[in-house]
Amino acid sequence: MTSVVTVSLNPAIDQSTSVDRVVPEDKLRCAPPSFEPGGGGLNVSRALGRMGTESLALWTSAGPAGQQLHGLLDAAGLTHRAIPVSGLTRTNVVVFEASSTHQYRFGMPGPTLDEADLAAVLGAMQRLEPTPEVVVLSGSLPPGAPADTYAQLIRALPETVRVVLDTSGEALQAGLQAGVHLLKPNLRELSRLAGRALESDADVVSVAQDLISAKKATRVVVSLGAGGALAVSAEEVLEARAPTVPIRSKVGAWRLDGGRHGPRPARRWGAGGAGAPRGRGGRRGGDDRRVGALPAGGRRPARAPGARAGGPASSAYPCYRHGDRSGHTRHELRPELGSGRGP
Repeated sequence: MTSVVTVSLNPAIDQSTSVDRVVPEDKLRCAPPSFEPGGGGLNVSRALGRMGTESLALWTSAGPAGQQLHGLLDAAGLTHRAIPVSGLTRTNVVVFEASSTHQYRFGMPGPTLDEADLAAVLGAMQRLEPTPEVVVLSGSLPPGAPADTYAQLIRALPETVRVVLDTSGEALQAGLQAGVHLLKPNLRELSRLAGRALESDADVVSVAQDLISAKKATRVVVSLGAGGALAVSAEEVLEARAPTVPIRSKVGAWRLDGGRHGPRPARRWGAGGAGAPRGRGGRRGGDDRRVGALPAGGRRPARAPGARAGGPASSAYPCYRHGDRSGHTRHELRPELGSGRGP
């Protein structure tokens, strides 16, 4: 049994194709499609696999599409366990328009889960042996699932399990009431939690620290798109600046800031840190990255969240730790993680 378990309640097959130009009513001749596993928890397991960390992916499987997804997961080399449910696993469609380089993404709702289906998921989690160190709850809830579904799953886990929550909307708000080890919102989701626009990094840090003070999370990692990520705990704030890369597709751009083009330091602190305390061979994960001193008071000049701090990102992935006065030093951008759910 692996020490990391990911849970996908609304997994998907991501079907991608391309066409020269998208026009209404005409029959469009598309390129041969490709098929990939999709959905929050499955994407996290794929990202962890690329980082050298094994995980067990629990996911709901429905109908023939669920059988197809099972084959895709086998082909990807993932350790996974399907939970049979009613309905039909969703297939999302992505179309790349070559003439404009625009991408059109069509997300399907997924099967409607009834009480018996949700009970099967809960039972599968409670039967995990041995108890995992980390459980990652990631992705949208399927139709029919109550908003507090993630909260129910969190409360059913032993207190020693470190829970990572990566979702949105009412599911995010309800899940926080149960308390998590690591919360992974993006800027828009954190703004909704705060009930206001977050106009600077200082605003983002303030809201994250409020969540930590309220014991709703021990750590908060906020993804800022091209601007990288901010990782906040009670002790420090880390900023990871994303490398500059060409964007080929946002499909499978894994939610914990890993995967194809994610900012590597944020990925190590988030998925690698909370979800991968040990890599293969027992070696601790985490890469040394350059840390710069902050101005007096521990804060940089205010700037819009996600705005670049000037110049293209270098291969050193510059980061800043609040309160550091030692100048440029070497620092592992993944603090040791405490056990348990709360602060």
